[in-house]
Amino acid sequence: MRRLMLSLLACFGFAATAACGTSVQIEPGFVILDTSPSGGAVNVDRQVELFVVLSQEVDATTTTNVTLADEAGAAIAATVSQLSDKRVLSIAPTDQLIADTAYVLSIAGGLKSVSGETLDATITKKFRTAP
Repeated sequence: MRRLMLSLLACFGFAATAACGTSVQIEPGFVILDTSPSGGAVNVDRQVELFVVLSQEVDATTTTNVTLADEAGAAIAATVSQLSDKRVLSIAPTDQLIADTAYVLSIAGGLKSVSGETLDATITKKFRTAP
């Protein structure tokens, strides 16, 4: 259900916002539109599935540029895959995360769109699991 909601957000969220009279400006090129959980989130479920919504379809051969680590920098095993909407990536940790622990989701500049564009910089999003 959450995957469906994110796909709908990616497809229709900006159009609906614009239709309500809000001005929406999308950066040109290949950019990150949203992440879930958002950066700075706390009390995140230990069985979380993370999502990254991008402005263009992602080149699946470059998803190794999306990583998850604990606050000390130790890599956390996770499966990175594309949803049916190829602009949305799912990051599913292999094991349940540790309670009350800080984690860092990194999206490196080497991530590419299918048209060959790359992100301008490495983006990191920090979050903390629930106690």
